[in-house]
Amino acid sequence: MNSPNFSNGNLKLDQFLVCGLGYFGQHCVVALKEFAVNVLASSGDLS
Repeated sequence: MNSPNFSNGNLKLDQFLVCGLGYFGQHCVVALKEFAVNVLASSGDLS
């Protein structure tokens, strides 16, 4: 696992996990991608 990134002494949040790719989850992924961050998405289906 990667350690947190710090920029100028502040925590830099550049990785996000989106659980669920329904309507809301898909829109969250699109919105986060506009900020040029890493997004990992999971549909939640474990079968």
